[in-house]
Amino acid sequence: MFTINTKLQSKMERWEYDRCQVDVTVTLPHSDFEHFRRNMMQRQEFITKALSELPVTNDNTRHCIMVLDEEADDGILVDPQGYDYARYSAYVPNAKQIVQAQYPSLNEFNDRMRGAVDKYVSLALENHKEGKYTFDINDVNREYDCENFNSDLFVDMIGECDEFSDVEYCGGEFTVTLNKDFLSEKDKTLFPEDVKEMCARHTLWILDLEGGEQADFSGCIVKNCDFIGVDLSGAKFKNARFYNCNFECACLMGAKMNNALFSNCSFRLSTSEEVEAKKAVFDNCDFEQSDFITSNFKEAVFNDCAFSCISIENSCIEGTKFNKSIPDAEEVERCHSTEYEFLKEEKYNGPKQTQLS
Repeated sequence: MFTINTKLQSKMERWEYDRCQVDVTVTLPHSDFEHFRRNMMQRQEFITKALSELPVTNDNTRHCIMVLDEEADDGILVDPQGYDYARYSAYVPNAKQIVQAQYPSLNEFNDRMRGAVDKYVSLALENHKEGKYTFDINDVNREYDCENFNSDLFVDMIGECDEFSDVEYCGGEFTVTLNKDFLSEKDKTLFPEDVKEMCARHTLWILDLEGGEQADFSGCIVKNCDFIGVDLSGAKFKNARFYNCNFECACLMGAKMNNALFSNCSFRLSTSEEVEAKKAVFDNCDFEQSDFITSNFKEAVFNDCAFSCISIENSCIEGTKFNKSIPDAEEVERCHSTEYEFLKEEKYNGPKQTQLS
C-alpha cells in the first residue's frame, strides 16, 4: 500500500507525451521546493545556472532539469526552453526513486532492504500473538550479513510500515504492535475479559493514575458485552463494530465514534454529550432518555432506533438519515443543519477528567 501525489484528468480518451531527457538534477531544501512548486512562473537562480548544461538538439527530445525535494520523494520536471523559469513543467511522483534507478548497485541495495522488511512484516502478520510480534535484531543481522544491508536503515523502515502502529526496542529485541486494520476479523474481536481490562485502565486514565490507558476500541469487534454505568469519557470507537452491547447509564462524554457501527445496542439513560459520530451507523438501538447534546452526527445513519425522550439539541445533523427513527421535532429544530454552523458554536475542549482531592 502506498500513496502517489498526482493530478487525475477526467474522462481522458488517450494520453500524449513528450520524450524528456533529464540532463540536470537539482535537489532543493524542502522549503525551497515548496516555494518553487507554488510559484512556477517566478525566475529561479538554479534554472539560470543549469541552462548551460542543457543541450540543444533537433530530435524531438526535450532536455530537462529534474527538481527534487530534499525531504520527499516527488519532483518537478522542467524544460525551461532557454528561459530562467519553468516554461514547461510536469509533476513527477516518486521522482527520487526514478533518478536513483539509473544506478544498478543502488537498485540491488534497495531490493535487499525492501525484501528484508517485507519478510518481517509477513512474519509479524502470520505469527503475532494478540497483535504483537517480537524479533531479535541480531537474528536479522546474521541472516542479511552482507554489504547490501544496513541494520539502522532496516529499523527505520520497520518503523515506517503502515502495518505497525507501534515499535518498541529493549535489549536488542523489537516488539511491533500490528495496526488493527491489518488484523483478521478473529484477531480484531475483543472478549469480555479484554473489555473489562480496557475499561479498568480507562478509569485510571481519567483519574490520571499510574497504569491508566485511554480505551481504544478502534477497528475492533465487540459482541454481547456490558458497559452499564461505565465511564468511557474520551474513549475511541473509530471504525469499531459493536453487536448486542449494553451502554445503559454509561458516560460517553467526548467519545470518538466516527465510522463505527452499533447494532442492537442500548444507550438508555446514558450521558453522551460532545460525541463525534460522523458517518456512524446505529441499527435498532435504544436511546430512551439518553443525552447526546452538542454531538456531531454528520452523515450518520439511525435505522429503526428508539428515540423516546432523547436529547440531541445543539448537535450537527448535516446529511444525517433517520430511517424509521423519529427524534422529537423540537430537538431537531435546535440542531445545526451544517457542520460549519456546529463547529462555529462548538466550545467543547475534550473529555472532562475527574480531579482527585
